[in-house]
Amino acid sequence: MLPSKLVSKKFLRFLFFTFVMLTCTHLQTTIWFSFFGYFPSPCFWVPVFVYLMMNRPFPYNLAWLIYFYLIFLTQTTAVPITLFLSIMTLWSLILFFQKRFSTMSMGDFIFVTAITTFLFPGVYFLYSMFTFANPHLDLLMNFISFVLTLPVIPPTLSVLKHMDRFFTPNPCEDNLVIHL
Repeated sequence: MLPSKLVSKKFLRFLFFTFVMLTCTHLQTTIWFSFFGYFPSPCFWVPVFVYLMMNRPFPYNLAWLIYFYLIFLTQTTAVPITLFLSIMTLWSLILFFQKRFSTMSMGDFIFVTAITTFLFPGVYFLYSMFTFANPHLDLLMNFISFVLTLPVIPPTLSVLKHMDRFFTPNPCEDNLVIHL
């Protein structure tokens, strides 16, 4: 039996993206601060988030959104409702861009990821104004995080795109059609 017959490629793709999401959140929330102290970390999770939201059709990207929220919530100390509303707002903006302007090119992914990285702290700050007595937005730290995230976006998106193609199940898995 071939290994692809034992485990479906859809399940392997799910495991791969779960691994990538966990790695990115750990890199940003734990590992970065172990090496660099309180210097702001790049938003490693944003390219993965944008890729999954732009590359999946509606019911699947909503499932990934909820799954991503739960994973991200378990890895951070963010307020749950504020984080949920912030991620939902970003998802809405990504869907708006995708429906109106996107050609699904690498340039679109980079642009949307950069905008999402830039908007996330502000959106989180706006929602935290309703839950905290004294919300705090450090523009310098957010700008440094944004600048550090920019070089991470293209390699992350190209790896995700390549691995997504690798794990895409064959359109005809019944072996009745010969693929030439």
